[in-house]
Amino acid sequence: MVMRNPIHKRILRMALAHPGKVLPLLTALLLMTAFMSSFFIAQHTVEDLYYQQMDEGRVEDGQWTTLNPLQHDAIQRLTNKGLTVYENFYKDISFGKDKTLRLYKNRTDVDLPIMTSGRLPEKDYEIAVSANLAKVDGFHLGDCLTLEGQAYTITGLITTPDYSSLLKNRHDLVMDTGYFGIAMVTDQAFNGLTQAKTNYCYAYQAKPPVKQTAAQEQLEDCLKLIQQDNQVLDGVTRYENRCITYLMDDMGGDVPMMMTLLVLCFIALAFMSGMQSKSLIEEEAPVIGTLLASGYKRRELFIHYMATPSILTLVAILAGNVIAYAGGYRLYAGLYATSYSLPPFVPVMDLRALLLAGAIPFGLVVGINALILFRALGHRPLAFLRSECRHDRKRRNRFTLQRFSFLNTAKIRVLLDNKGNILALFFGLFIANSVLIFGLSLEPMFLNYADQVKYEMPYDTITLVKGVPSEVIRAKKGVVTNLDVRLDGEKKRISFYGMDRGSRYHTRYAIDALKEGQVAVSHGFAGRYGVKKNDVITVSVPYASKTHRLVIKKVMEDVTSVQAVLPMTTLNHISGHQPSFYNAYFSDRKPDLPADLIVTVIDRQDISRYLSHFMASFAGVFKATLAVSLSFYFLLLYLISKLILDKSTKNISYFKILGFTNREISRIYMNSIRNAVIVYYWLSVPLLNLVLNKAIKASMVKVDVYLDAQLPPYVFLLTFALGLAVYLVVQRLQMRKIAKMDMVQSLKTVSG
Repeated sequence: MVMRNPIHKRILRMALAHPGKVLPLLTALLLMTAFMSSFFIAQHTVEDLYYQQMDEGRVEDGQWTTLNPLQHDAIQRLTNKGLTVYENFYKDISFGKDKTLRLYKNRTDVDLPIMTSGRLPEKDYEIAVSANLAKVDGFHLGDCLTLEGQAYTITGLITTPDYSSLLKNRHDLVMDTGYFGIAMVTDQAFNGLTQAKTNYCYAYQAKPPVKQTAAQEQLEDCLKLIQQDNQVLDGVTRYENRCITYLMDDMGGDVPMMMTLLVLCFIALAFMSGMQSKSLIEEEAPVIGTLLASGYKRRELFIHYMATPSILTLVAILAGNVIAYAGGYRLYAGLYATSYSLPPFVPVMDLRALLLAGAIPFGLVVGINALILFRALGHRPLAFLRSECRHDRKRRNRFTLQRFSFLNTAKIRVLLDNKGNILALFFGLFIANSVLIFGLSLEPMFLNYADQVKYEMPYDTITLVKGVPSEVIRAKKGVVTNLDVRLDGEKKRISFYGMDRGSRYHTRYAIDALKEGQVAVSHGFAGRYGVKKNDVITVSVPYASKTHRLVIKKVMEDVTSVQAVLPMTTLNHISGHQPSFYNAYFSDRKPDLPADLIVTVIDRQDISRYLSHFMASFAGVFKATLAVSLSFYFLLLYLISKLILDKSTKNISYFKILGFTNREISRIYMNSIRNAVIVYYWLSVPLLNLVLNKAIKASMVKVDVYLDAQLPPYVFLLTFALGLAVYLVVQRLQMRKIAKMDMVQSLKTVSG
């Protein structure tokens, strides 16, 4: 029969006797586990819902939009190429205040709606709307929507696989959930809405399905065929359609970022746990020496001191995952449900989430503790008996502080004697500061981007048309089109503006002075793709093989959106149109045009409105990020300051005997930590700025926009102020600890 190690009996007793040592670390581990586990649960569930919706909804393989309906012969030629083509016509109809519904007929073949509640319309004055639009705007079954003066009763809430992300335009930076949604009505109701123009969109499915590269080639072949007797306004495969892929692209950045944050946070907590165990070993050195001299093996003591952090971590991981599954996931689930159009959220038990938020943290904490304890227990029994268990003792004795005053010497010695604790604190604070600054910076950066895009437009309104009106329109003519540009080794679809002479673009950027084969690009274009003045870019009309070379003669430094501008005649030459061709009016007021001539209207206010709603949707996430980072900040400072004070109980008792007040002692210990943290923070600001700039740019790499990742200076001041406020709370708590410290008990143990 194997005898149990009797010293293990004190593990629970010590935890109950010293809750101040256990609870802060347990709380930190618990919060981080719950936070991370909630994310991975929500992420896995959303991923399952996404693919379920794609499968059950029979998602399209691609789509195109034409100027006029396809003729039967054209559809037959496409069918002969192995495509099944479906009409997916829609109308954009305004409702409410500055809101748009993209209206479709009830679908029966492709991109099928999934009902979250209710049913599809069966009568002419019934309508089904996207579920998250209804959630954001407070619509319920039975409510009425007024479209073109007619009331429609909401009979169902839907999601569709071709709009898992409600982007009004595929190239938008973020979703437009508050102002844009999709809806379905009966065929007769659709035909009865005559004020809005019909967009001739066709969805298709390929037999057999093809991979991404082949799908693009297949689409280009089909569009060349269509252009023989029609004009293609737009075309995209499902692989390039951001209304379909945005969600998975977003997760592709979220998961690595959260994994990195998970590892870094638990490394910091593991070091603090290890420092706590090391401090306990130094405190109990004579007892350890006695046990070793009595026949105990180092392995037995190693297991004993490893037990507390291991059990603590295991309890925190189990409790954190329970909290996450019990309801913690709702933070992320609510965000995804508001931002994306998906079926109802039901959390899924996921072994991967348990592994990521369980096994990895446990392995990090146990592994780092093992390394620290293995080194801390590596002394001879005699060294433990003499409390000479510091590896840097000889090196430390060579360093003297004779030139400093007594108090300054004491403050410096506090830092030197706790180098490991201070380094662990610095590492953890770097992570906490990074998260805090990131959370505080996102809102001002997005709002600044919205303002820049809003005010960089020389005209208030750009109206795209598909024909020449009979009346003279008082507006500047131009051409707006997309061209394929070979950048970064692949084709990028970029907006090109061709301006007639005398436009405001000439006043601002001297566009009229550009010669044939020259172009001006925006600062966003140059920054996003790394081009500069005098570089040569190769452009082509989408789905055409002929290419043209353009020389960048000017970079429009105050234009953030990704675009290029050149004279109208040059753009028409590239596009194969007559020199006088135009398809857009640039004006400060929307021109009075027949609805059937208008393709779309780009309004100055519309550009920033959707970003405002995006910020409102993410307000909960910003608050959660702030709360988590400040909590982490508090626990780091509390744990490290407590470790230092626990380690210095004897010296603090000596200070009391010498007549120092509790406030003076607090200044020696707590002010030393404060000063070190302040100096460290300001020294780390350049590194924080560099790291976060790269992180933000990396997160935007899949989006064809240029977000200037300049962190607002006031954010660093605000972060410093918040950190200082947290420190003052910790200092107040530790002053109470110093005041309650028992001198007699501390001085009972005599060194040597």
